[in-house]
Amino acid sequence: MTSPTRTTQEPAESSRRVVPLMPPRIRKTIVTLHVIFAVGWLGTDFSMLGLGITGFSSSSLETMRESYLSMERIGAYVVIPVALCAVLTGLLLGLGTRWGLLRYHWVTVKLVVGLLALTLAVLPLQIQLHTAATAVQEPGATSDIGFVQYTLIIAPAVALALYSSNVVLSIFKPWGMSAYGKRRAAGERRNRD
Repeated sequence: MTSPTRTTQEPAESSRRVVPLMPPRIRKTIVTLHVIFAVGWLGTDFSMLGLGITGFSSSSLETMRESYLSMERIGAYVVIPVALCAVLTGLLLGLGTRWGLLRYHWVTVKLVVGLLALTLAVLPLQIQLHTAATAVQEPGATSDIGFVQYTLIIAPAVALALYSSNVVLSIFKPWGMSAYGKRRAAGERRNRD
């Protein structure tokens, strides 16, 4: 028995390496994880905002102490891992699906917003959380710990606005393809023809 010969012409080699799309089962798993972590990040921020408002509005040092210590723990043990997982699963989806990271404006904006929110959550917010938690634990602490109280309301409120905008972008997918995406799509069509 002889091996079959090819009767169709092989497509010309592209100068760019085409990354294959991830299989549907893997894509669905990563989408599911991404939604879980993104919703978790959003929910965690609602909790942080509630605790920040509770600490700010309370005249009880004990209530402030519990609020700010809880915020510090949530910030360290929940916000950072959940935020990292949300951004990483988003990167995987961008790299492994037809949406790409730079092909569509909405995906690029989501990526920038996610990275910005992650950056702000990791260092500046953690410093403020530690400052507040330390201030309310010091001997002779008072219920006035300064501007940090405002920060612990402003930061979660801004983060909620950022995450909410990402939800809107995910649902409505505005602005269409980027110039880069249009060039890539045209190149892929030429390679198929």
